[in-house]
Amino acid sequence: MATRSTISIKNSDGTISSIYSHWDGYLEGVGKILKENYNDENLARKILAQGDVSSLASNLYESQFYNKDRGENTSAKVFTSIKDKNYKSSQQEYNYLFEDNVWKVSLYDEMQFKIY
Repeated sequence: MATRSTISIKNSDGTISSIYSHWDGYLEGVGKILKENYNDENLARKILAQGDVSSLASNLYESQFYNKDRGENTSAKVFTSIKDKNYKSSQQEYNYLFEDNVWKVSLYDEMQFKIY
């Protein structure tokens, strides 16, 4: 069974760009991969530039993206803030947000981001 998550970044204008991540969204899965391999703004933006991800790996080449690997047309969605009612979806269990040069995480039912 999938553990769904979102991978997001806070933009300079305060908006949030976000993609869906299907597999292994828990802290020791996607959370650990983000923290250990994509821990700067440039790398975080490279993930989001790929669109929704099926399976995130320690590098973009081994990651499976819906666009690159399935021919689907997905792109990052942009929200006015994390409080945007459309940002919170019942599909994801974990939300990862790159903000102020650190990854933060929030569980679905909390929507309070904490440094991971």
